[in-house]
Amino acid sequence: MNSRAGRPKQQESNRTRDPVEQASLDSFPASDSPGWIAQAPGAPPQAGRLTAPALATSGQVQIDQAVLDFLNLLTPQQRRTTLFPFDSAERFNWHYIPRSHKGILLRNMSEPLREAAMAILRAALSEAGYRRCGDIMRLEPIVATMEQDPETYDPGNYAVTIFGMPAAREPWGWRLDGHHLSINFTHSPETVAVTPTFFGANPAEVETGEFKGLRVLGAAEDDGRSLINSLSEAGRRQAVIRARAFSDILTGPGRELSLRKRSGLSLAEMKSSNVNLAMQIVERFITTMNPMVAQRERAAIRSAGIEEIHFAWAGRFEPRQPHYYRLHGPTFVIEYDNTQNDANHIHSVWHNPTLEFGGDRLRHHYDHPSHGHAHRR
Repeated sequence: MNSRAGRPKQQESNRTRDPVEQASLDSFPASDSPGWIAQAPGAPPQAGRLTAPALATSGQVQIDQAVLDFLNLLTPQQRRTTLFPFDSAERFNWHYIPRSHKGILLRNMSEPLREAAMAILRAALSEAGYRRCGDIMRLEPIVATMEQDPETYDPGNYAVTIFGMPAAREPWGWRLDGHHLSINFTHSPETVAVTPTFFGANPAEVETGEFKGLRVLGAAEDDGRSLINSLSEAGRRQAVIRARAFSDILTGPGRELSLRKRSGLSLAEMKSSNVNLAMQIVERFITTMNPMVAQRERAAIRSAGIEEIHFAWAGRFEPRQPHYYRLHGPTFVIEYDNTQNDANHIHSVWHNPTLEFGGDRLRHHYDHPSHGHAHRR
């Protein structure tokens, strides 16, 4: 991608990019908390030929309108490439490996269209989440040099795909997908679902060149290691589920709901400082989303019971040794894996099994008589 439109300034320090508030069983925000990461700055999208309906929250309206503004800039041919029916199987075809993509690539967009695509991310994510996406894209030229493949590992090789139409009061969705980044939103009048969400980093720590020292997911690595090392000996024995790290995340494409049973050490058995660390990791993911989504996810986690969350670890404890961990509660699964390239290559994913790709709320929408149509299968 030749343009840097909408991308964060490179000189900003990555060490201060992921603000997070510690939480414990007592201090985790109540369901009416507005959240503590402000929405990314920027002027609101200008209305195009299509306009968003009056939905339940301003956050939903902002995302809807950003997508509609993007659609209004597409040529007829680009629309045919980018738009899919909501019930298309393509909506579930997410991934994080370098591959060919449906939709329209950033590198094939005009400057105004790229800006509109980035405006969707600005509306949907927090400032921290938006910066994280920009940093993941920024790593691609480094991988291109490592792999001697600039065509595949290109900051423009990320695709935007739209499923259904935001202007209608029917379920719809959108995705931004590419190497080490997959953002999947599903919208209905009742809610906005945001998983699966995948973030990866290769290299996990940039060791040479212009971005030396950049650690896009460094906080998640440090927090996980701090948590396993801070547990008591008995707690660590319970948390470690495997001596050798898994080679990758377990809940990848097509296996999103494969982890049904929680394993490891429950937060109910941890001291408060350990719980703080565990919830800090959860916040690293929740606060990538805009305040509307973050507030709802916190409320769901609190309602289900923080004490029901389990922490599991596999692999070595030392830096630059293969390791894996996950946090698993009734309303979410977070996986982190760092095993490739001398343990300098991170994969991480966040799922909400109750709302994956729209989940139970979407089925309720289809089945509810007031919506006037049958469940689509």
